[in-house]
Amino acid sequence: MEFRDSVAGAFGSVCLVYGGLPLDTVKLRLATQGERYGHSITKAFRSMLRSEGVISLWRGALPALASATVENTVLFTANGWFCRQLSADGSGDESKLSLAQHALAGAASGCFSATAICFPELIKCRMQFERSATGLPALRRALRDVWQQYGFRAPTVGLSALLARDLPFNTLFFLSYRSYCRGAQHLLGRKSQSELGSIEVFLCGGMAGSTAWSIVYPFDVAKSFLQTQGASTSQGTSTPSAGPISRFVSLVRTEGAGVLYRGWSAAVMRAFVANAFLFLGVETAQRAMESAWPREEGPRGGFYEHEDPTPSDSDSNRRS
Repeated sequence: MEFRDSVAGAFGSVCLVYGGLPLDTVKLRLATQGERYGHSITKAFRSMLRSEGVISLWRGALPALASATVENTVLFTANGWFCRQLSADGSGDESKLSLAQHALAGAASGCFSATAICFPELIKCRMQFERSATGLPALRRALRDVWQQYGFRAPTVGLSALLARDLPFNTLFFLSYRSYCRGAQHLLGRKSQSELGSIEVFLCGGMAGSTAWSIVYPFDVAKSFLQTQGASTSQGTSTPSAGPISRFVSLVRTEGAGVLYRGWSAAVMRAFVANAFLFLGVETAQRAMESAWPREEGPRGGFYEHEDPTPSDSDSNRRS
């Protein structure tokens, strides 16, 4: 394992959460309570600001940060490890891997991250679904309700939906990011990904997030419905269903296939902002660590591509 991948993933998570949580909250509200807001992003924003205050946009920030930190630390650590296993020389150097290999590494690492975030994701969704409490009271209420409803099963609630979402998502996520970065390198005449500036990294990360979320969004709707079943609100308790499959069959029959894309525009907007900040944070952390603690023997498999260092005269003399 490479500690740089873990540290960079954790730092990127902070950037992701506080940059993207408002749209994430609106996305979940539209997906699970769309009729209340007329399926409109602007109406949802205005309603939440007017009746619940600006703090409501960052509701669930603590479990969201816990979830994102665990998810991206595990995700980028696992992805770096799989990249090193797939590269012929064990370096994990981006330039030595095909796009198909990056997609495979993304899918494999998604299994680990989905399992790790299942419980904090459940608590985050419950807090975002809540309309009558914020902060620690909402957190305590969510924990209490989840324990009363599921008991020791709580850490696995929604895991199947998370896996169904995260495996294809991370496949597309890393594949798209590498593709956009290589396109930017070619367009700008850069020799390596490490030569891309902050703006290019920000845009490539944002486009990668939007691309992946555009395709896998129905799986996230399934997860949100599953994890908010039986959630308490100021107007009572949401009606639980027998399971996500039966629930969605019923919804599609009564409301049409469009139910699978409730909140889609908010999700894609949030995905661009959040993942742009995520990759910018990860890249910034990686480059800072590389500057502070340069690798002495060439690339060891960090998430980002680094050019092989040029041997110094003293190194050449020692070898001779």
